[in-house]
Amino acid sequence: MPPHIFNVAARAYQRIQEEKTNQVILVSGESGAGKTESTKLMVKHLVYMSPNRSDDLHNKIVQVNPLLEAFGNAQTIINDNSSRFAKYLELSFDERGQVIGATIRDYMLEKARVVTCNKDEGNFHIFYSLFAGASKQQLIGLNLSESKDYRIIKCGCLKLLEEKTKYREIYLQQMDALKRIGFDADDMNILHCMLGAIIHLTEVRFKEADKVNEPLEIVNPDQVELAAELLNVDPLELCLSLIKTKTEYGGEQLYHLKNLEQARESCDALAKAIYERMFGWVIRRINEDLNPTKQRKKVAASIGILDIAGFENLQVNSFGQLCINFVNERLQNFMNDHVFRNEKGYTLMKAFHGLIQISKNNEDIIDTFWKKNIGLFDLLDEETQFKQGSDAGFVRKVTTNHAKSEIIAKTRNDDPVFGVCHFAGKVWYDCHGFLDKNKDTLNDDLFDCMKDSTNDFIRDLFTIKKGPTGTISETQFHLRQPKKVQREHRSNNAMQLSTELGKSLKE
Repeated sequence: MPPHIFNVAARAYQRIQEEKTNQVILVSGESGAGKTESTKLMVKHLVYMSPNRSDDLHNKIVQVNPLLEAFGNAQTIINDNSSRFAKYLELSFDERGQVIGATIRDYMLEKARVVTCNKDEGNFHIFYSLFAGASKQQLIGLNLSESKDYRIIKCGCLKLLEEKTKYREIYLQQMDALKRIGFDADDMNILHCMLGAIIHLTEVRFKEADKVNEPLEIVNPDQVELAAELLNVDPLELCLSLIKTKTEYGGEQLYHLKNLEQARESCDALAKAIYERMFGWVIRRINEDLNPTKQRKKVAASIGILDIAGFENLQVNSFGQLCINFVNERLQNFMNDHVFRNEKGYTLMKAFHGLIQISKNNEDIIDTFWKKNIGLFDLLDEETQFKQGSDAGFVRKVTTNHAKSEIIAKTRNDDPVFGVCHFAGKVWYDCHGFLDKNKDTLNDDLFDCMKDSTNDFIRDLFTIKKGPTGTISETQFHLRQPKKVQREHRSNNAMQLSTELGKSLKE
């Protein structure tokens, strides 16, 4: 009989009882394979095995699932409720083996989906549930009309706009879950305002000025004003931050005009930043409910469950697939070292008379991604920071620096595409948009604009420095804090991923 998820959970629990060492369960597989449902069942079984089991804690974990799915899940071609972020759920146990708390860490939120999605796919569920579940008065307060009027709602799969009953139910579950973790009316209103601001920002359109060296014209400034109103920022400052960029040189402030592409990117970057920080805030509030401070000193051991996408090789593979496949390379390497290459693994291999083969060493593949200066992530970081950097320039650097490599493959044409010979097979990566997806940062003008918000919460949300995973959910912060802050150092997405994964595997 193949391994059963309850048996896997039971073995992990037995080990924390006998060895008092932390355990991690990896749940991996392709989209729609049942990773999230398997995680739910293992949590249920672990709580069941706990002496004097806390049904209250299990109920809390179950009750926050609608929140996680509303903000972090979306319809894809393969799965109509696909998790678009990786999740690490850690259950804490005391000396008796009693489960006393839980913590969720979020990784790799696909925030690019906020502003664009593929054909026959959808945005995050939360946007559809907002239009289906919020009252007419609430939508009027957000200056929103019909869902079909907005780009990020109607992009991808139009059928989603017709599923009002489904999304109304999601909205009700989501509101109930928010109340259970302590959201009051003001919190709910702020959340709605941020969603509304995102929708208005992604509607802003620009056009070239009639004269040379003149700033871009905002075609529909009312959308900027509506977003500014919901964010409690100065509308003029927001407008200027979208069409100009400020730099300091020799003690003087200089302004440079943005082109059409840069202005559009600024709108999208702000929309994604708002969503990312809002998501981190929700995760943080969930953790405060699941893992109260008074219980943290009693923790003797923990069992972590990592729910992450498996190796992907799609018709078109982009930045997301590159990151996911790198994670799977690291996990494969970790398994090689800790299962097959240690003494017990070697003994097991001998016992089966050669029927078990040691998986091919993939350290060269990992070096190709991670090696200093010439690794894919360093090359991408370098090209991202270069003012004239381009996706094609990144591909040229990859193929030049790895010209003699058996791991990197290149095409015969000039398309920004390259291949990687992974442990699971060769994958061709289409690098269109790689630089934008990697940097994904706001310019300082937009950060300053958000930090000048008269809404204490919005201001503080952009004051908080991100943690090593690129999210605010794990950082220590208190809302409504003083306005004076240090400027955040902003790393890129690929480097955040590689740094945090290395840290996690060492633990």
